[in-house]
Amino acid sequence: MYSIMENPMTACLTEDANVLVDVQLVKIGDFVNTYQRKSDWQSDLHTLNDSGRLAQSKLLGVHKNPAPEELIHIETKSGLELTLTPNHEVAVDRWGQNGHGPWVRADELREGDRLYAARHLRLEGKIPLAMDLLHDDCRVNDEALLNEIRASMQARYGSLSVAYQALGLQQPDPRVASISLKDLRRIVEQLGQSWDEMKRRVTDVSPANGYPSMKLPEITSDLLYLLGLIASDGSLGWQGRDQCRVNFTNTNAELLEAFTAIYKSHFPDAALGKRAKRSTGRVDGRLIVSTQDSFDLYGNNFLLGLLAESFGVRMRGEQTWDLARLFSLPEDYIAAFLSGILDGDGSVRLRENNWTTAECYFSHQDKQASSHIQMLLKRLGIVSSLRKDRSVYKVELHGGNLRRFAGLSCSRHPKKSDTLKRIAALPKNGLDKGQDQVLPYKAGKALAGLSESHAVLSPSTLFCYKTGRSRPVVDNVRLVVEEAPETSATLTPWLENDFFLDTITRVEKVKNNGQFDYVYNLSLLDINSYLANGIHVKNCGCFECIVMLIPEANGVMVLSREDTSMTPAGMTFSTLAGIAGGGLQTPGVMGVGKFYL
Repeated sequence: MYSIMENPMTACLTEDANVLVDVQLVKIGDFVNTYQRKSDWQSDLHTLNDSGRLAQSKLLGVHKNPAPEELIHIETKSGLELTLTPNHEVAVDRWGQNGHGPWVRADELREGDRLYAARHLRLEGKIPLAMDLLHDDCRVNDEALLNEIRASMQARYGSLSVAYQALGLQQPDPRVASISLKDLRRIVEQLGQSWDEMKRRVTDVSPANGYPSMKLPEITSDLLYLLGLIASDGSLGWQGRDQCRVNFTNTNAELLEAFTAIYKSHFPDAALGKRAKRSTGRVDGRLIVSTQDSFDLYGNNFLLGLLAESFGVRMRGEQTWDLARLFSLPEDYIAAFLSGILDGDGSVRLRENNWTTAECYFSHQDKQASSHIQMLLKRLGIVSSLRKDRSVYKVELHGGNLRRFAGLSCSRHPKKSDTLKRIAALPKNGLDKGQDQVLPYKAGKALAGLSESHAVLSPSTLFCYKTGRSRPVVDNVRLVVEEAPETSATLTPWLENDFFLDTITRVEKVKNNGQFDYVYNLSLLDINSYLANGIHVKNCGCFECIVMLIPEANGVMVLSREDTSMTPAGMTFSTLAGIAGGGLQTPGVMGVGKFYL
């Protein structure tokens, strides 16, 4: 229970926590700072509902508070990390939590606790237009389209010079045939035409200096696969703002051919050269010594460079990676990008000795990029583990998660593709010991309470589930459903949830020491929680219990979020205590002959 001695609004996260806002993965600090500068921003955050499925909750407000001197840092078995204030609550699966639901304060977490984390981020992906990914200073070169627009300007204003003056734009030199993207958008909108329709007619663009002109490609899954190859074994080198050098180096002939075919189909105007590579070189500072013949594909392509930057791949500036920008793409596009990374600089192995084992990893030198790869896999319903291995980070897949990725992969590497096909064909009923196969205590109690379970599972197993000595595993739940289909309504929801229980491996109090000036939180309307770095946490300003004095009854009324039957007049607790959030709560109670507000 909160008291006036401890304000729940001070339960916050550090600025680097990633939250899922409007199908975009953003840092909470950046989001709050941007949100506070706008007055009409309406957003939804993604969280887990009572059924453990991904759901949206409307954002009511944001909160930015001075950071305390002491924080709590947690790490999990899958490699998730989160830093938060001691009083911020996290969803944890514990036996017998006395009606407090899954919520546990950060300073009361223990190593070995299993917290609720996102497993499958089921989002509706969207394919962007290449036009929407370009800089405003890029130029449009479609002669027929531009002549049509100029004719509309003359018809409305009498002449082009008057039109440009009326629009507040500098009239270009008559010898310049192209128009900047920024100016074209303004002209179209001022003419009362639809920019959304007009931009779809643009086919030729050039950089700010006007050269070269290139055909706009369609954003396809093949193009994302190409970007995956560049992210792993390629490079982008900008010379000034308008020229980008593209390189891809590899020893595999089939992979080089695949890169060439995709490149030429999407950028027919851009030349692509090929040359033998010397036996040693450096990739992102790492010395590479090749034992096989290596070849380098190279060319100038400002358009590919801009598209790569828009997706957070090898960007210019201090921050060179932001793969969170890929998050809103469809699942098959994300799978294609990850397949490109795996083909370029990943590994997949299948061992078939006395028993079959398979493993796969994506490697990257950047920690944030590796964390984003882990989150991108969750868009596909795949749980992975992130760990550091000497100078690189590895995102590892095993068991059923690897089998699922193998079924979605579009690998072009001959050996890796063959291995993935063999893994995808493995039986689904094999022994899978991943922690994502473990379900909450509540599922075990439900399983033990069904008479049909006693004909399928052993008495000792059911006793452990009933008394909380162990948690159930997915295979046992699935086995009961298969043997007794009438249990499906009760048990199948546990097989279709979007979370898994991630074991906490480290909890420590850390001194702030000026590292963080502020901490941040959010208030939500429908579901009072959200996902932070994939971990299910409580939102701001949700009082768990309110005690109200009723003089006429010579007593008090207690309203508890965990017992909706105790709310007056049939109102839900969230209506009374969580609808505004962040200190704007105004609980009202119908008393004996009076209305208390």
